Amino acid sequence: MPKLLDALFGFRNVRGHTFYAKVLDSRSVVVDLGANQGAFSRCLANRYGCRAVAVEASPALFEQIETTPLLRKYNYAVADQDRVATFYESENIEAGNILGPKSNSSSVQVQVQARSFRSLVSELGLGQIDLLKVDIEGAEIQMFDALHAQDLSEVIQLTVEFHDSVRIPNVSSEDVRRVCQKILSLGFDGLPMARDNDDWLFLSQTKLRLPPLARRYLSFRKSRRSN
Repeated sequence: MPKLLDALFGFRNVRGHTFYAKVLDSRSVVVDLGANQGAFSRCLANRYGCRAVAVEASPALFEQIETTPLLRKYNYAVADQDRVATFYESENIEAGNILGPKSNSSSVQVQVQARSFRSLVSELGLGQIDLLKVDIEGAEIQMFDALHAQDLSEVIQLTVEFHDSVRIPNVSSEDVRRVCQKILSLGFDGLPMARDNDDWLFLSQTKLRLPPLARRYLSFRKSRRSN
């Protein structure tokens, strides 16, 4: 039922990431951090005719992203600063990370270029970002911890997967609470769109004006979560 109601009020979920779809069109820019094989980027580019930027740290996954005139790809990790990072491949190809070896890590370790969010936006010449998706296997904590207020000033909405509730957690629930509070303090409304912290949606208070019914619906969902 929640997914049906989400869709009724304009919210869509693609590969576990919820966003407000009614503001996306051919003029929009979507930035996909932790693009995996590019399915999220490809779906949005095809559905809305928007430009998509797919950023993926794993060389194995990066090679599988098919570019199109609307979809560009970059083999970067996203972290707290520009540096060379060790990427630890996983037995589950989707679960590699730059934080350190885990019990499910394979023997493969590769050196990858890491970029801070600010550096990435500058390097790629990005202006307004209509949708920022973040699914970077725990590195989201250091990425957001390093942000300054102006770094998200051109972001309209964020869909974030936090990694405190995965089978082998990369972050703590306290990390998630701290980062969520920071994002909210930077001028966003936010709430989890799933039972755990793996599908958070943040909406700019100044750049995205939801219709009254959609705003009431999110307030209803938030109140249900807190009860």
